[in-house]
Amino acid sequence: MSDNLVPFWDEITNPELFRRVKSNADYIKLSLKEVFEDRGIDIKDLTKIMEALPEGAIVAGGYLCGLFAGEESKDIDIFFTCSDALVETIEAITGHRTDPEHVFFGYETKTNIDGMFEEPNYSKSIRVLDYINKYTQSKPKIQLVKSIWYDDPQHIIDTFDFTVAQFATDGKFLYANPTSFIDLSRKRLVLHRMTFPASTLRRLIKYANKG
Repeated sequence: MSDNLVPFWDEITNPELFRRVKSNADYIKLSLKEVFEDRGIDIKDLTKIMEALPEGAIVAGGYLCGLFAGEESKDIDIFFTCSDALVETIEAITGHRTDPEHVFFGYETKTNIDGMFEEPNYSKSIRVLDYINKYTQSKPKIQLVKSIWYDDPQHIIDTFDFTVAQFATDGKFLYANPTSFIDLSRKRLVLHRMTFPASTLRRLIKYANKG
């Protein structure tokens, strides 16, 4: 199955996503547990999710921002370093969705006849496999992002447009822009890069509506 999964873009079709604004050394790497414990933030659900995910599956962006801000997130974005990590994540979710004790209990998926996830906004010919649909009221939606296969967590957050979203975790460490904590606490939007202007504008409006 993983041999059939290709990212939406690669270095030829979208080289901008592979151009680094900051190097790995420009980002900080901290103990995930200590960062949240120091702030008195419960990460029980995040810990369970990360323990259930394979190596190469990385949670980043809004879900982590929500934890710091004390807000409930509507979705969890999971990014990948390779197709195997994506396939193993799908298997982890679909294999435990009927187990009431598992963190992925209750999640359902929409698949087409080939067993691939359907996404109506894209042509089936490109075999996009982005979303786990239908979520319970008590759980956020899970989004499996396969825009590209990323090099590492720092590469993921380096593609984000605003610093307030530049947080990622592999389950052991938290990776962030050093200014992200300050900008998030001050509710200050600082542009990091703008690869897709229309998407950046939509997020700008979303953040403005949140205050």
